[in-house]
Amino acid sequence: MDFSERLKEVAVEHFNTNLINNQASLLKMDNVIDFYTKFIYGLNSLSKYDKQVYRLGIKVYLSFDGDEELMNLMDEWEKSILPRHCEILDPYLVNVEKKIVVVRTLVHLLETMIENIIVKNRYLAEDEIREEISIVLKSCE
Repeated sequence: MDFSERLKEVAVEHFNTNLINNQASLLKMDNVIDFYTKFIYGLNSLSKYDKQVYRLGIKVYLSFDGDEELMNLMDEWEKSILPRHCEILDPYLVNVEKKIVVVRTLVHLLETMIENIIVKNRYLAEDEIREEISIVLKSCE
């Protein structure tokens, strides 16, 4: 297996299919703020290997690799991000005028938190995560 194929396997397939889906599947959707808080907080506990895979996935996602095929695969994944979060949040944003603005703001916040935990290897406390997510999703309480 050449480097490009291995990178595709690890950075795209393992990252998108296994790591992200496994993290999300561990969560219950009782409360949307709890859901997102637990997802982000859970990243603190990933194994060193999983953090490295996640970091590699982020680098490919941010186009650091330069491989056209990998960037196209990650672009397809990126296009699914907003619709996925819109779907999750839709039942909670019934009386919100600009739902897409709330979703975009949440996604930006989540990306920043993920970058801090995964790329910068910082620990984020659960209450800090919850406070910030609660500000963005205050209309969902």
